[in-house]
Amino acid sequence: IANLAIPGREDDIDSIGIDEVNHLVNIIMNPAQSLRFTQPEITLSRGATISPASGDLIEFSNNSFTYQVTAEDGVTQQDWTVSVDEPIGVETDFLTFQIPEQAGSSRIDTVNRTISVIVPEGVDLTALTPLFTLSPGATSSPESGVVNDFSSTASYSVSSQSGDNNATWQVNVTNSRPFITSWNVADEINIVLNPDFSYDFNFEWINENGTTVLGGRHTSADGNFTSNLPVSGTYSLEINGDFPHLFNYPKNRLIDVDQWGDISWSSFESSFKEWTGVSFGATDVPNLTSVTTTIQMFFDARTFNSDVNNWDVSNVLNMGDMFRGASAFNSDISGWNVSNATE
Repeated sequence: IANLAIPGREDDIDSIGIDEVNHLVNIIMNPAQSLRFTQPEITLSRGATISPASGDLIEFSNNSFTYQVTAEDGVTQQDWTVSVDEPIGVETDFLTFQIPEQAGSSRIDTVNRTISVIVPEGVDLTALTPLFTLSPGATSSPESGVVNDFSSTASYSVSSQSGDNNATWQVNVTNSRPFITSWNVADEINIVLNPDFSYDFNFEWINENGTTVLGGRHTSADGNFTSNLPVSGTYSLEINGDFPHLFNYPKNRLIDVDQWGDISWSSFESSFKEWTGVSFGATDVPNLTSVTTTIQMFFDARTFNSDVNNWDVSNVLNMGDMFRGASAFNSDISGWNVSNATE
């Protein structure tokens, strides 16, 4: 066999190699492609014939097929095997990384080869069991499912399927303080999630006795965050993970923000609009590093007058109508850096 081509499948094929010594043709397919049925066009040595003929429909069962080539003399015959394989992997990436106790999604940085994971406050970092997937054919040390100590940065060595490439990944797991709010619950609480952001968080509803009565994980794919609590009363809601925007909720049910925690906020637009509370009980401050808008944050929150002077609002671009209608508010905010705000 001097040449083999598969018309119409050029984009699916990585390479075609011909080994004249061992009488092999090896077709390397791009990943996720199939070549079970095809019609190869084959060029032979002068005067030779082939069975099945060039252009015949061939089924590559078990990813291989054997042709019989007869020389020009009509007597000399040779079997040729055509095999189909995927390319040998050269990548050394983590595709997924999950720790059962984690809150929110893992941050996988393929450029710097780092993984960041957040787990709730109180989770022991010294014995966690990550589950992960790697580039096709790649291996790692330690392997997925092996207990590891994440009390400091943990290193993972990844080798490509080909064995030619190796990479060291750094995994950082940190405890995160929850965002804690208090609610007056009659039966059901519906917190609308902003469709412009991605949510992935763990939650706990805790009653006045300190007992968790409802908990779990919620993501954007689950829709709005609706909770049905068994008994009316006052509950604390603790949230860990990706909760970028407190968007829309029954404002008369929210009693207080008890702790901002380590949530990385993306927006505070209308977050406390028409809220009936007076002040925040939280002694910490929210992380506003990624917040660019606080439009109408306290719009018509007529009783609100909390001390927010120590908030870092330096990255906020739009503060339009932030305190409009908040008639009771007269707290000092002279410490705010509003140099980037345009409204």
